[in-house]
Amino acid sequence: MTRYCPTLIFFALFTLPSLWTNIHAQHVKYPLQDSVSRSFRLTPHVGLVVPHHADMVYFIEDFSYGLDLNLGITKYNSEWYKYLNYPEVGLGLFYNSFGNSEVYGSGTSAYAYIHSYLWRYHRFALRSKVALGLGYVSKPFDLDRNPYNHVFGSSLNVYINFGLLATYQLSPHWEISGNLAINHLSNGAIKKPNHGINTVTAGVGLACKLDAGDDIKIQGSVKAPPSNARDLWVVASVGRSQRSLYKPDHYLSMSLNLSHLWWISKKTAWGIGLDGIYYGAAPYEFEIETAEPANKNYSNADKMYGALFGSYNYRFNNTQIFAHVGVYLFHTLDPLQNIYPRMGVRQRVFKDLYANFSIKASFFKAEFMEFGLGYQINYKKSSL
Repeated sequence: MTRYCPTLIFFALFTLPSLWTNIHAQHVKYPLQDSVSRSFRLTPHVGLVVPHHADMVYFIEDFSYGLDLNLGITKYNSEWYKYLNYPEVGLGLFYNSFGNSEVYGSGTSAYAYIHSYLWRYHRFALRSKVALGLGYVSKPFDLDRNPYNHVFGSSLNVYINFGLLATYQLSPHWEISGNLAINHLSNGAIKKPNHGINTVTAGVGLACKLDAGDDIKIQGSVKAPPSNARDLWVVASVGRSQRSLYKPDHYLSMSLNLSHLWWISKKTAWGIGLDGIYYGAAPYEFEIETAEPANKNYSNADKMYGALFGSYNYRFNNTQIFAHVGVYLFHTLDPLQNIYPRMGVRQRVFKDLYANFSIKASFFKAEFMEFGLGYQINYKKSSL
């Protein structure tokens, strides 16, 4: 997805809030007269476009400018919000420029986010932000009209954000914030070119708290109950990718993974599994990296890979976020790296059936995005 693998950042920003808040008791006031607190936040921002490819150095002429709009909610009577130290969950709209309006244009992204508390003291708080959504860019690559843009091959892209917010509550209804964020846009190799773009932005925002009931004081967060539940998962997904700007064909990718999860609490689990991957672009990936001609008679069996992976899983009510790190055990064509990451999200759609979205990568670039369905078999309920 990007030249810098986001898996470790993704893992850290989701686990640090729960670790930190379980260690430090916090003297904080929560508006509990109403069970729901809603907020509206507007943040202008300015930043730098990171030139992670050599050709970008010649085209970046300016800073990145834009706006970030958040509509958030916190449910104080929900056990899931208590386990996560009362985070803010919501929807956002992010607009920014990319340092050259003629070549790179600008981007607008709609996303879902979670603000998790890292530390609080009276009116001051430090939070992390993780966001995932879809972005639209105004000037993607076009061979005739925009041949210098090797950042975006398509108008539609995936948006990922990792950030930190420092907030100060001015009154029951108003809050000021300063934030620092890393923003990424790319299309997961669906269409080349796909260098993707990374911006580092900073801004000062103002939030309006729409609900401000009577305050009562709560000491610390509520720790998620321990669990010894066990799950089996079957997940089937499909995707496609384009391997080169000069090879416009799209290639089918499919995966089937079987995994076992050991829940250690109601919200977190470790797992291990087997991964079967059909990577239709594998011969052409090999051709691009080695400058050797691809054998046009490769069979489907040559595009198959078998792997073993470990996983970390993070649950928030009906949503699960996961990160896999796998190692290839079987392959005919050598992969670019023997170890690979995959990260994504699963959303319950009916009982034990989940919709799955994930990004399969090597450690230096995305191979394909995939969409599919997963089925959960909870063969052991927690007895703790």
